Amino acid sequence: MRLASPAFLRSGLHDESFYQALWGIVANEGFWQGEILDKRKNGELFPVWQTITAVKDKEGAITHFVGALIDITLQKHAEKVLLEAR
Repeated sequence: MRLASPAFLRSGLHDESFYQALWGIVANEGFWQGEILDKRKNGELFPVWQTITAVKDKEGAITHFVGALIDITLQKHAEKVLLEAR
């Protein structure tokens, strides 16, 4: 089964092997979560915590995916400030 990788996940900074690994984990484990860069409609990149979950039918076949993300721009900025204060 070939898993499509929605264009909305493509910031332009992650290579094809990253997406192949991501979708392989979703297919095998049922979900993936991690920090990635996303792109706003205006083209600006921003950090997000992304979760992608595979939804399966009664036979266990993947029927679709559900994704949720949290914009972590403020957390990353706070992290940078704290690290620079050392």
